[in-house]
Amino acid sequence: MLKLVAKKLKRHPLACIRLPNAEQLEYYAQLIHEREPAVDDVIGFMDGVPLTSECTSKPVVQNLMYSGYHSDTMVNNLFAYGPDGRVIFHAINFPRSWHDGSIMANVCKKIDTYKICIDQGLPRSGDALDVLVEPISHAQAY
Repeated sequence: MLKLVAKKLKRHPLACIRLPNAEQLEYYAQLIHEREPAVDDVIGFMDGVPLTSECTSKPVVQNLMYSGYHSDTMVNNLFAYGPDGRVIFHAINFPRSWHDGSIMANVCKKIDTYKICIDQGLPRSGDALDVLVEPISHAQAY
């Protein structure tokens, strides 16, 4: 049954994850701006999700998957959500040696003049500068 459901969802339009087109990007930015008037041009929210993976007997593969921070073998995943809760971007099963910022570099070029709100774990430099933004903390607000 799981195979049938996976096959059906792969082709179902509501289950597909696609980067929004220009109209949808504008709509998302407007939704967020209406809720938070101080925020301009933000289209969604993104976070990384590292998951543990099986160890392997192959040293090269093991080294790629190893995360010193977690002291375990991991795969890295990124998910971006629109203000309506839909997943608008995903990058899954990257070896843990890939940083979230490296995975995100290609997407930064596709969202043009818009921004994505992130936590402090993602870098905001290079191609990601002015695209990935963080929330203003209470300390920064005063």
